Amino acid sequence: MKKRTDPRHLKRIKLAQSLFTWSFGNQSISSSIKSIISHLKKIDNLIAKAATDRPLMEINKIDLAILRLSVSQLYQWGVGTGD
Repeated sequence: MKKRTDPRHLKRIKLAQSLFTWSFGNQSISSSIKSIISHLKKIDNLIAKAATDRPLMEINKIDLAILRLSVSQLYQWGVGTGD
C-alpha cells in the first residue's frame, strides 16, 4: 500500500503543482516540467481525443495539470504509442 511519504508520490504532487502554476502564465519553467512542456502539443492532442465532450479550455486547470502529468508519464512508458 502506498504511503503519503512515498518519494514517487511526493514527486508527482510537486510536478502537478508546477504544471498548475505554469498554466497561469508563469514564464519560468522549472527543470522538472521542461520535458512535459516540450511535448505539450502531443499530450494535449491525446487528451482532446479522449475527452471529446469537453474542450481543453473548459477543463479545470488543476484537472488539466493532473491529466497532462498522467498522459506524459504513460507516453514516457510507451503506453499507447505502439512501442
